[in-house]
Amino acid sequence: MNHPRRTREPNLEPRTANRTHELRTVNREPDSYLPHLRIAGVVIRVESGPDGPPATVDGASRAFVVDPCEADVRVRTAWGDLPDAMPGRLLFDSGGLWQLHERDGELHYSFRSPIFGRRPYRTASFDREFRRGVVTLDRASFAGRPPACPLEYPLDELVVINRLAFERGVEIHGCGVVDADGAGYLFAGQSGAGKSTIAALWAAEGATVISDDRVVVRSSRNGLTIHGTPWHGDAEFAAPVSAPLSRILLLRQAPRNGLVALPSAHAAALLFACAFPVFHDAGALDRTLALLASIVESVPVEALEFTPTASAISFARALTA
Repeated sequence: MNHPRRTREPNLEPRTANRTHELRTVNREPDSYLPHLRIAGVVIRVESGPDGPPATVDGASRAFVVDPCEADVRVRTAWGDLPDAMPGRLLFDSGGLWQLHERDGELHYSFRSPIFGRRPYRTASFDREFRRGVVTLDRASFAGRPPACPLEYPLDELVVINRLAFERGVEIHGCGVVDADGAGYLFAGQSGAGKSTIAALWAAEGATVISDDRVVVRSSRNGLTIHGTPWHGDAEFAAPVSAPLSRILLLRQAPRNGLVALPSAHAAALLFACAFPVFHDAGALDRTLALLASIVESVPVEALEFTPTASAISFARALTA
């Protein structure tokens, strides 16, 4: 079951200008807000009221900041005194940093870290369609520390995944590439399949790598598109770029390059194994399954056996020549 569950800790170091990713902060006036984030077409606006933590963004998400525009999701920040245990019905436990509860018709995330012990340092509450939410930071946890960014990972990813479930989109564990001719490739695979390797090979050949770990596929009347995300892998490719999807290739490292045809049902099952669906909502899960079925009927989906050399890129390019 795929969910954002990497155990990256919250960034609590003092933030200085000489860090690789400088913190971006908006003036803390009443109702000031972060310049909007657009990730895979989902626009998120974070508002900071006069008594809330500042609206900030850092890391790879800085590349996804856009000018103010109509938002799909609006999030407000607040300070609070968070309880040790969250009330409500437990829907999902990531086994790591976060849990999801349901209470009073809303969804409530709680985030913990060994740095703070058992107490949640952050919660986030959203309506069922992920249109509006409130992110609350625990006062005691951040006493004497700079506050965390409101949408610090994995919350930003959770918001996008849930909103995409209503907008014919799905996040896939994979590497996304846009070649010089505009062709978009999705190389899907679990950890160890070779996503970072294939990303580096494509980059060396002059292609644009939009992500080496998390790619969004969206469907519209104009066809299928792939979108980069801030949630990169070891190779750290993350670009706010989209392109028409030409082909999906499921990665398999092998002694030589080759292509294995897949029946539609098998291809959909393998793609689902690489997806990040919303498991707590049966309706959202059904929509994701239907989307994956339509994807495998719309573009070629095959298994790519490849060697970690530039010959794999030439082989892949020849498929659409």
